[in-house]
Amino acid sequence: MTLDIRQASLPELMALAPGLRDQDRAELAATSFSDQPSDWLTSFDPAACYQQGYFWHHELVAVCAAQQTHPGHYSLGFVAALSWLAASKPISLHIRHQVKPQLVALGMRRATALSLASHSQAHRWMGFLGMRQEAELKSYGKNGEDFLIFGLNIEQQERA
Repeated sequence: MTLDIRQASLPELMALAPGLRDQDRAELAATSFSDQPSDWLTSFDPAACYQQGYFWHHELVAVCAAQQTHPGHYSLGFVAALSWLAASKPISLHIRHQVKPQLVALGMRRATALSLASHSQAHRWMGFLGMRQEAELKSYGKNGEDFLIFGLNIEQQERA
């Protein structure tokens, strides 16, 4: 069992697109101008954001990205292939114990993530990472899909 963690190149991201989990595909499709899965992951390009690719047995199975939207705030994204389940525990622990502190060191005070309201697996996972549901966005997706906003406030976590 080998987990390799490094930036995923744009060609590797494009290769991941067809194998995404159904709910990840639905989230990306609902918030993208394009209907082409290969276009959905361009925002995860390491040239445009902080990004970690997770390779399980040399196959890209998940990508975590964080883009600073203004000082102290990052917008987070995560997508995974169906095959990510075998590596979900070490990936989740890496994000919780390594990525989060790295982003705090870069100046992150707060982070937010959007999630399709029906993507309950992602909601539980974001809770594991310390994020909490903050709001509901009715008809946010391009076809009227509802979304939830999850937030992480570093100062509140440190006080708790």
